[in-house]
Amino acid sequence: KDTADNVFASFVESVDPSGSSTAFADSDGITSTSTSSNGKVLTLSFDHGLSTTAPNASSFTVTIGNTSFAGTDYIDSVQIAGTSSNQLKLTLKGSIDPIARDQKVFVQYSGQDLEDSAGNLVVNFVSPVAVTGSGFAASSAPTVSSTSVSTSGKVVTLTFSADIGDATLSVAGFSLSIGNDTYSGSPGIESVARDTSNNDKLVLTLADAVVSPLARDQEVYITYSGSDLLDLSGNVVAGFTNAINVGSSSVLTTPLTGITGTAVNGAGNTITLTFNEDIKAAPAKGGFDITIGDNTYSDTFISGIAYDKDNNNADIKNKLVVTLQNLPAIADNNKVYVSYDGTDLKDTADNVFAAFVESVNPSGSDTAVADLTGITGTAVNGAGNTITL
Repeated sequence: KDTADNVFASFVESVDPSGSSTAFADSDGITSTSTSSNGKVLTLSFDHGLSTTAPNASSFTVTIGNTSFAGTDYIDSVQIAGTSSNQLKLTLKGSIDPIARDQKVFVQYSGQDLEDSAGNLVVNFVSPVAVTGSGFAASSAPTVSSTSVSTSGKVVTLTFSADIGDATLSVAGFSLSIGNDTYSGSPGIESVARDTSNNDKLVLTLADAVVSPLARDQEVYITYSGSDLLDLSGNVVAGFTNAINVGSSSVLTTPLTGITGTAVNGAGNTITLTFNEDIKAAPAKGGFDITIGDNTYSDTFISGIAYDKDNNNADIKNKLVVTLQNLPAIADNNKVYVSYDGTDLKDTADNVFAAFVESVNPSGSDTAVADLTGITGTAVNGAGNTITL
């Protein structure tokens, strides 16, 4: 009221603070924040200069997601930077994973050693940090979100929840289970690579001479146990086992080979296939390929195919013997497969056997360990008349 008891109306009035001897207001004064491309340095920019004496790392806590990293155990250094000393840089130690663009990050200051250029203490603060400058897109590796098979049944595609890296992958890290059969790495899996058009897809191609086309009536699983599958941020994709959706395969049912058993002789140079019915006649060798280890051999390496014989030298018509030539003996630790894609393998009713790939039991071989050639490379000269091993 004034002296005449008149009540002043409500008001809002700005105040001139220039008479204060305190140079800056009691606020943190942070105007912007950023994260370095390597995800390890956080920068806080202030609206005023800071003391050139850097505060101690023990005064700071960096919170990344749900985890807080306090003090010198996790913060490698705190530095004053900027042309007018208006920046505070916190560098994280190597034990902290790089900050990624999908994370929420905060810096908390709770000390008494951060001053402005006039000697005033900067108030304690908690500030969010912008992470858009990080070169890491994701803080954790993606997982498989869907699977599919090509119409040919020979290509398996895994789609991940985020893009994956384009590094060369070893097939040794992958295993494919089809019914009761498992194909680990080579030779069953011919190649693994990121799809050339879609960075979130991984493509596995199955070897023609080792794995039959996947059919819609099969249960198929893929297992990864390697360490070379990474996302774009360098995160290692954890091992997984996923069922494969085979619904897009054009092969409706699993081909029935009629083979009930396989065997290798002691010399390691013949493979016997036992069928669940008699064979009309021994087929030509041209429809057969043999895979031993990582190498597939055409019919050139087959000297012949004939009925097995009993003790009286009579034909056993439900058994075919494939005799090999010009090859090292099959060892009892080899992975061996017989593939057939001909038209002359028939039963006694003239039914043609479907194309098949059959694994072979090598345990009958007397050769305990596969021969190692020691050959690491080959070449032919320009004239075509020398071979170098």
